[in-house]
Amino acid sequence: MKTIIIVAATSFLFACSSTDNSQAEQSVANKKIEMNCEVSSMTGSKLKRKRCVDKKQAEYERENARRLIRDAENNTATTDR
Repeated sequence: MKTIIIVAATSFLFACSSTDNSQAEQSVANKKIEMNCEVSSMTGSKLKRKRCVDKKQAEYERENARRLIRDAENNTATTDR
């Protein structure tokens, strides 16, 4: 009797967890957002992480990085003179 309850409970839990993933995948597929994903590891770590962003966010981050580099170059150029 205990084994039947345990088997029923675990199958119920597995069924619930698989439903959430498929619903999330369907909602992303319905939106048709193009995502850019990259796998990288942080300095000093062997663990790799997957990071996904949509195209707008990737472009924003790219422009922000370019602006920061440009500002840093301009600031150092003016202080060296």
